[in-house]
Amino acid sequence: MKQSKPETADAALSQVVERHRAELQRFAVWVALNRAHAEDIVRAAISSVCDAGGRCDDTALVRIELFAAAVREHLRRVQLGRKPIVDLHECAPGEDVHIEGLRRAVLTLQDEYRLPLLMQVLGGFSATQISMELNLTTAVVHGRLLRAREHLKLSAS
Repeated sequence: MKQSKPETADAALSQVVERHRAELQRFAVWVALNRAHAEDIVRAAISSVCDAGGRCDDTALVRIELFAAAVREHLRRVQLGRKPIVDLHECAPGEDVHIEGLRRAVLTLQDEYRLPLLMQVLGGFSATQISMELNLTTAVVHGRLLRAREHLKLSAS
């Protein structure tokens, strides 16, 4: 029996989404600061992208859509006042003292600095893409990225 085109497209989209799930989960943990909240964000992002029925012929585009949906879900939760309880050991257990110090420094950043930094470093977003997702100007995003890095440098010294 032959599958219809929508079923085939849904299966292909699901495969592409699953390919990026681990990376999306890691990003969400850093953004949400809590594994349970991160799992909720990932589920919502995947649901959003799959419900939209996006095309799956460009896996890079699906990846960007997933990360953007995760950012939007995180921002929606923050606006609702659902601030997670931070457990640094649960979020990112460290093997190296220097890496653990960097993780702690990133986690101490305010959301307005942490989110653009994580979107750029972990998500691979350009400053222009970040500005579109966060409804900021590119100059503001560049400024926030600069201040986030300066804070990390000060924390390291």
